[in-house]
Amino acid sequence: MKTTLKLLIAVLMTGWYNYGNAQYYDWKGAPKYNEKVVGFVTDKVHAGYIQYFVNGVYLDGDPKKNFLDQRTTKSDEELYVELSKKARAQYGYQYPNLELRNFKSSISEEEVNLGRSEVRRCNARYYKISASVVVPNNPEPVKNNNSSTDNSRDDEGDDLTKALDKALQDIREGSRIAIDQVRVPSDVNKEEYKDEVVEILLDKGYKVVAKEYLEKLYEEQQAQQSGIYNDRTTVKDNNFSAVGYYLNVRLTETSLRVQIINVSTGEYDANVTIKF
Repeated sequence: MKTTLKLLIAVLMTGWYNYGNAQYYDWKGAPKYNEKVVGFVTDKVHAGYIQYFVNGVYLDGDPKKNFLDQRTTKSDEELYVELSKKARAQYGYQYPNLELRNFKSSISEEEVNLGRSEVRRCNARYYKISASVVVPNNPEPVKNNNSSTDNSRDDEGDDLTKALDKALQDIREGSRIAIDQVRVPSDVNKEEYKDEVVEILLDKGYKVVAKEYLEKLYEEQQAQQSGIYNDRTTVKDNNFSAVGYYLNVRLTETSLRVQIINVSTGEYDANVTIKF
């Protein structure tokens, strides 16, 4: 009887622990069904140095101790707090009820030069962290009270939305756009970021197509201009938007760049960079 009671208590305690743990680590999981991804946030957190000294420099008079290790270990909880602060600094003005999901962290060490002759080598420890920024579906952005006569400010979104807005300002709505390149840091999910780009483009009224499709349209346009024309081709006379544009996105820890390339001319119609 006592054994059965102990087993029951152990099972209940495990269940309570797992429940509480799951609640606390929501930010490590994927966005929930009733949440929408509005952006991404990354950071690089310094966590101390380890210094190796040249021969003849000992610590505490111990010839075996010729290094000084000041590296610290940071828990995911501590890193989450740091990343949450940055997320609120970037997105909090518009989405005060934001949450983080898909939290990821990795540790790396980089050799640095402290400019000291007695230091043979010095490595700095860094934590690279990232997460998706989510809000409940159909959130109401916070309006700027000082811009009641300027409704355009109500539509300002995160950095990705702002960069796309600026890059596409001269591109006619309904134009076809193919995503050529998307480059993100290793700790950011590339496919999720690409999905966010596609969602923004569709919301703005653009047609997102495969790169191969645009290449086919361009070939048809060239054939049409050379006098070879088929009624069944996709390209129609005087419909220059049919050929469309390539879009490149490059995200780093310090900036976001969006490029728009005209397929017909090969020229850059936009090259927008936002510094963080």
